[in-house]
Amino acid sequence: MKKVLFAASLLAVGGMAHAAAADITSGADITTGSCTLLASPVKIVMSTGNIGSYDCVATTANIGVAIGNTSGKFKVFSIGSNGGALTTDTYASTVTTTQTQSAATARGSSSS
Repeated sequence: MKKVLFAASLLAVGGMAHAAAADITSGADITTGSCTLLASPVKIVMSTGNIGSYDCVATTANIGVAIGNTSGKFKVFSIGSNGGALTTDTYASTVTTTQTQSAATARGSSSS
């Protein structure tokens, strides 16, 4: 959860066409080429068993970030860069990248 908040605090506003949500590779840079809403590259390091996604949405000038745990907690934590509350989604089984991508897109598409 702290990593989601940290990642969201690094985001800055720019402009780009909306593309589909992308998976986060732990320890690899998310570049300004893949998300032009970023002022500089961002690196998110996730603990073992966590998966993540992000989505840059130009129409809201917002970036959604979502992190989920694949080892039995069945929760996805997500937040958008325009603020708002941290959202928690709970699932009946192991979290998938489809669920983290969906949460990242929902937070990125929100204007708050």
